[in-house]
Amino acid sequence: MPTHNPGPSGTGKFSVDLTAADLDAARAELEPFGVRFHHSYVCGVLKVVAEDVLRGRVDEFTAQAARHGLALLEASKARPTEPSDVA
Repeated sequence: MPTHNPGPSGTGKFSVDLTAADLDAARAELEPFGVRFHHSYVCGVLKVVAEDVLRGRVDEFTAQAARHGLALLEASKARPTEPSDVA
């Protein structure tokens, strides 16, 4: 497995910092789904980003999708579990 070298190799033109608007939009997108499906939904979004990266198709749309996936992940972690999710 390759090691991660967090050096200045990237262009730095994309920000990873999520805004309140990013998180609000992610919460609204997850709202129609039950909490037990949030993980699968987030994984699906991030899978598309990973596939684009592996194919070498990284552009502003890929970066936007990655930010969106990270916002979905944060929003899903902040949600309480439903009583039916607890064993």
